[in-house]
Order: sequence, then structure tokens, then C-alpha cells
Amino acid sequence: IGMNDVLRAMLNDGKVDVIVGPVAKDDDETYTVHRLGDDSVVVAAARGHALTRGRVTIADLQDYGWVLPARSVVTRQWIDAAFASRGLSEPRVDIQTNNISLSPRLIAPTDLLTFISRRNLGRGRVGEPLVEIHLAETTMQREVAVVHLKSSYVSPVVERFIAVLRDEAGPALVDLPTRD
Repeated sequence: IGMNDVLRAMLNDGKVDVIVGPVAKDDDETYTVHRLGDDSVVVAAARGHALTRGRVTIADLQDYGWVLPARSVVTRQWIDAAFASRGLSEPRVDIQTNNISLSPRLIAPTDLLTFISRRNLGRGRVGEPLVEIHLAETTMQREVAVVHLKSSYVSPVVERFIAVLRDEAGPALVDLPTRD
């Protein structure tokens, strides 16, 4: 478990065989990409946060501190760009983290905001103490895939792992090609 920048470095250094995570725009050049599906990354806050009541604009988000990963992480780059493209200052990062699972518990008793996969929100999930701040301008759509180096040997165990993940991802992927 880790942020995409750390996992990509480990993959490139041969420390892991595959990674499961978001697809980056240049992945097809270096990696074999096996699509699993789509994901949305959204702004989230503690239940009862002032932004959970009423209509919210992206400019309203600037009044709060954020818990975000390093600038080298794709989701951080995306949310920074979402603000900049609207002539707004980047989010004010009060806490920079590299631990996805710790962030919701850290944020829950505060007025801080974060940017998290919608799949992590809800009952029984790591982000259970948080709720989505519904705002189209801050919803990132991304593909999730299994990725490995094109130049590396893919063992039968890794091939089986990829097959299991594709099966578990569901029938919605029947028509999605694997980019080999």
C-alpha cells in the first residue's frame, strides 16, 4: 500500500512485480496496463463539517486546510490544477501524508479537507468517518489497472493474480481491452 509515486519507483527498481492503482497518462510507453475499471476521487470532510450543509463552490474550499499527499502524487497534481485552472490558489496543505488509511481518522475530528477515492467512503470502509463534498469541479475521474514493466518477465503467479483481479472487477469490464 502506498502512493503512486512510491509504488512506481518500486516497480521501476524491480522491488515489486506489479502494482494496482490509477493509470497515469504516459503508462503505455513503459508499462503493460491491464484495466480493471474506473474510480472517482472526491473532496471529503468530517460528518457535520460546515461544507456538508448547503451549496458549495470550489472557492469555498480555500477557507479550509487540507490533508494531501506530496506534489509528486497524481491526485495532488490534479486537485492543485483544478484550483489553478479557475484562477484560485492551490489548496492550503496543513498536513502532508503518505498514508491513505490514516488520513480519515486524522481528519474526522477537524475541519480539514482531503481528496480521497469515493470507494473509500461509506460504512465499513477506511473513510467511514468522512463524507463527500459534492462538487463537479473537484471530482477526478481515473482508470484503475494492474501495471507491470513491459520489459519484465511475468511469472505464472503474476498472470494468475491479474486474472483474479480482472474477474473480481466484474462483468462491466468484459468489453474493456487489455493494453499489452
